Amino acid sequence: DSQSAAPLNFLSAPDLPKDMKFIVQNADDKEKVQAYGFEQVVVLEQEMAFEHMTLIKTAGTHGDNPAVSLAMGKVSGFLFQGESKQLYIAGDTVFTEDVKKFL
Repeated sequence: DSQSAAPLNFLSAPDLPKDMKFIVQNADDKEKVQAYGFEQVVVLEQEMAFEHMTLIKTAGTHGDNPAVSLAMGKVSGFLFQGESKQLYIAGDTVFTEDVKKFL
């Protein structure tokens, strides 16, 4: 629906090349990004090599209340792991054991 697509409005910018590679967290996001005409949309299932690093998908949860978490949908974090450095982006999650193991 139009409300759930609103955060993706930046994808309609005319100067974004439609052949650029997009890496998304799940099939739902893939479908939404492809709806904007992007051709190379890949779901990061668990981990993948990209450029000179490894991308690792991590678990997350929107909150401590299971009903709220379910209503908010899926959330993932991402670990960008290079040869000598790494960057962890937690995503829209609360602090959990899943998050703690990547710190």
